Amino acid sequence: MEVEQVKGVEEGCWDSNNIIKVTFKENDHSSDIDVDYNLTTTIIVSLNLKKVICGEVKLSGSITQNVI
Repeated sequence: MEVEQVKGVEEGCWDSNNIIKVTFKENDHSSDIDVDYNLTTTIIVSLNLKKVICGEVKLSGSITQNVI
């Protein structure tokens, strides 16, 4: 997704990836089935800035969060 040009941002974009892992396990104590969900989300950001005070800056990074 592109961002609009404001406050020195010449261009930028972000994206995200979401992975859901579902595991089914038989319950030893009953006929029920236990279900485990594991969500992993990664967000990726990239910005190109240009200002007189700092010149041209290219910044990118990512963060990953895992929830069980």
